[in-house]
Amino acid sequence: MKYHRITCNLYKTTGNSWEQMAEELLSSAVREERVLRLVLFTRCTDNQEYKFQRSFLEQWVERHFVSPRPVVSLVAQKPLVADLVLEVHSLVEITDEAVTIEEQITSSSVRYLRIMTPSLSGNNSRGTLRS
Repeated sequence: MKYHRITCNLYKTTGNSWEQMAEELLSSAVREERVLRLVLFTRCTDNQEYKFQRSFLEQWVERHFVSPRPVVSLVAQKPLVADLVLEVHSLVEITDEAVTIEEQITSSSVRYLRIMTPSLSGNNSRGTLRS
């Protein structure tokens, strides 16, 4: 597979309330490329705070992205370089290319995207990538 078309960008912020920082970072992810995956690194003091942050992240993605939505992950580990860090994985699309992205749900808690395009594979057959 050729993964050179999948980009990864890091965004970081400090200083505001958690919701303001998360909103700022997530707004950075909405752009012209097809966003596949969002990973937010944050600090959680307990399970209740983790659930709140996870719910906030999922609801924000529901409101701001069309289907198929990016896969979201929340890592409860305070980043070393900022209060919050967002890792954004996106696919650089080529004009007139047939890209199919399907949302796959294998159980109530497992969700992934299946990306099919000829240019992600090394030959002319359909390339498949799971995120």
